[in-house]
Amino acid sequence: MMITQFPYPLLLCFLFGFTAKLRWPVIALLFLIATPIFSTEASTERSEDPTVSTGKIIRSIRYEGKFKLRTSILSREIDSRPGQELDSKRVERDRKKIDGLGVFSEVRSEVTEEGDSVDIVFNLTEIWTLTPLVSAGKTDDSFDWIIGAHERDLAGYLCNVRGLYRRFEGENSYVLDVSLPRTLGRDFLIGFSAAREGQKDLVIIDGVETTYRYLNKFIAAELGFRASEKVYPSLFVGYSRENWSLASPAEAPARARRELDYPRYLFGAALGLGRIYSDHFYFEGVQLTSGAILIRELPGSRFEKWRLQFTGRGFAVIYDINLCARLQYSTSSSDERMPPYTLSGSYNVRGYRDKYDRGDRFLGCNLEARKKLIETRHWYSQAALFVDAASLWGRYRDASEALRDPYWSFGGGLRLAFKRWPRLGRADVIFNTSTKSWTYYLSSSQFF
Repeated sequence: MMITQFPYPLLLCFLFGFTAKLRWPVIALLFLIATPIFSTEASTERSEDPTVSTGKIIRSIRYEGKFKLRTSILSREIDSRPGQELDSKRVERDRKKIDGLGVFSEVRSEVTEEGDSVDIVFNLTEIWTLTPLVSAGKTDDSFDWIIGAHERDLAGYLCNVRGLYRRFEGENSYVLDVSLPRTLGRDFLIGFSAAREGQKDLVIIDGVETTYRYLNKFIAAELGFRASEKVYPSLFVGYSRENWSLASPAEAPARARRELDYPRYLFGAALGLGRIYSDHFYFEGVQLTSGAILIRELPGSRFEKWRLQFTGRGFAVIYDINLCARLQYSTSSSDERMPPYTLSGSYNVRGYRDKYDRGDRFLGCNLEARKKLIETRHWYSQAALFVDAASLWGRYRDASEALRDPYWSFGGGLRLAFKRWPRLGRADVIFNTSTKSWTYYLSSSQFF
């Protein structure tokens, strides 16, 4: 039976209601397991197979349209080569690979015959690669915002540069990321990042609420290698210096320290499996990423502490609805403070804004469904419904209690994107069950 003939959305709703009574992470695992089936079916239904018969030899491959990306990068990205026998599935896969570079609003492939040979033409329309990063969120009396910019194709070399300023909990943060995913060839990525992140830290010492001003200075470099289309190992080195300075109260508890300083070196490795494909509307595929980081706390001379992280993302298309899921888990042996977790992405205020404590474990899940509302020649809109869940346990909370009583948030919103500026904006309203509060969120920079 075809997937589109079976009421899978009803089945997912049933599983959601049933498993929520047992243990909520089962929901995300079921979705991630099922996504490859959905993605394969959806990809088959929407593929644009050339009408030219196979068996002919490829004579030439050309790229036409308005774009600044170097053709040498495009040629390295695809698997089709002049002199090969035409394979319609390979041509469609090449089209998806080019589209997956993230700098085109539309990628179309055309195959024309001439005798016993064929010519392949990829018609490309590049987006405006310089994107503003503007976000604002309000929960009760808290108002947090971001302003910055993201260039996706600097000088035509697919160089990604992202810089932003963030105001969070009354403190300033600055972030700069640079990544070169194709400069050293198709299979190597190099990246650099630097950050100065500040916020408030509230702890209870001797029964007294004590507020620290937290500052983290961070610099790191990454080298990645694409072993195959869906296997991506990488190495990471970094230096972090965390500092806490007492902000209040004026009469601090006896055991409260005025200032704390934690410098450390970091060395890690990660492995990514799978790949996410996208066009101007749909996301498809599964990607699993695991990472292990060794930590050397100064003035020590050995890497004695560690941190483990896991992230799974899945996207599928059913009944023209884009289903999205993400599952995150992290744990650490280091006496380190983790940043505040946010359930929809980096620096987002969606969901319950709690914080990791030292030695804590975190398990979080996002589920979202998007439906296309209006599509015109230049822009399109989507409606979205989502649910987020997270459990935090460790020093101050038992694991079984945390999993039985997670933090929940529910919401809905609109997505708006110009086809020459895709995945641009969102507006959400979220209800946070743990605090009985509402979050109102606007952003021009996030799209799950």
